[in-house]
Amino acid sequence: LILSVLIALVSNSIFAQDKEELIYGSQVWFAKQGLNEKMMKGMEEKTKKFNRGEDATYPMYTFRYRSGPYTGGIQRVSARTASNLDSYNNREERQYFRKYVVPYADMDRMVRTKHWAKQEDHSYNGSGSDERLKFRLVVSYKVKPGSYQWDGLRKKLVEAHEKSGSTARFASYQLLSGGVTTFSLTMPFNSWEEYTSLESTVFNEDAYNSVHGAGSWEKFLDIFTSIVKEREVHLKEYLPELSSD
Repeated sequence: LILSVLIALVSNSIFAQDKEELIYGSQVWFAKQGLNEKMMKGMEEKTKKFNRGEDATYPMYTFRYRSGPYTGGIQRVSARTASNLDSYNNREERQYFRKYVVPYADMDRMVRTKHWAKQEDHSYNGSGSDERLKFRLVVSYKVKPGSYQWDGLRKKLVEAHEKSGSTARFASYQLLSGGVTTFSLTMPFNSWEEYTSLESTVFNEDAYNSVHGAGSWEKFLDIFTSIVKEREVHLKEYLPELSSD
């Protein structure tokens, strides 16, 4: 029995080491006047050549900003492990991008790389599907230094959804580099009919109060508004032809 327990512990340890956390690298590109089609074509061909199939260096996902400060911009998001970032040295891929994409891009407007990590314990999916949907509503929050309450607030929000049997779907990410302490909440959807109720579905007062007690939602909001110093909303459209899948 003891031997079986030890084998299980070792196996779990090895599995945990093999399953590296993904780091998401995000850049936003804008085309020079009249050159958007060429820039997009370069991105599409680069994705086909280097980011699809068994020999892909890493997966790439692409979005077009439909609203917010980056409207019209093209976001490219890579999903990579730390070991992949450390060992990556594909000169051909970099040269291809510099030759077929960069000449058509407005480098003065480019938003350079920011790295994000998904916060699994701040995310929830009660929809029953992991399908990649057409749009994303993204709300980013810049919080005040030392705002330790953020973690507790997000976990209690997830708990409210879990215990109430919610069908909501959202994912939370933390900025690792490229700016001040920032968290991002992503809500995927397929239709504009869904869009109008997205935030109220995630920030569900009735579900929260039913799980945490009457009046708890007001306390949630009081703490939330006291630690968030800036809120920004973006709407993005997924571009499968410029993505790995």
